[in-house]
Amino acid sequence: MNIRKMTAGLALTAIALTPGFLAAGPAAAQDQTKEKHANRKGQTMTLDQLPQPVQQTINQESSGGTVGTIKQETRGGKTFYVAEISDQNGKKKHVRVNEDGSLMTGRSARRHDSNAKPSSDTAPNSTK
Repeated sequence: MNIRKMTAGLALTAIALTPGFLAAGPAAAQDQTKEKHANRKGQTMTLDQLPQPVQQTINQESSGGTVGTIKQETRGGKTFYVAEISDQNGKKKHVRVNEDGSLMTGRSARRHDSNAKPSSDTAPNSTK
């Protein structure tokens, strides 16, 4: 009989505490999501604050254009830089540069650019 009372008491305690744990779960997940997305905004930098190899690559890529906003971002433990470059006609592009000065290429570079458009050399050929 004593065991039944203890079991019933534990069950009631578990039921009473459950709403508190359920409420904390989504809030904790939401905080983690906010932290994750906060890193995506990046830290705004100036060209002279960048590592020398990154500066050189951005200057080469701008080739007579204007370098605008530069952001330092970290994803998956890797730091890279995103520079907005306007060409002489005012057309803007984003260049992503790894810490060692190499350009980010392929899927990783396109994934970070919501404005990315396929270039003419990668577009499917519709005439045969």
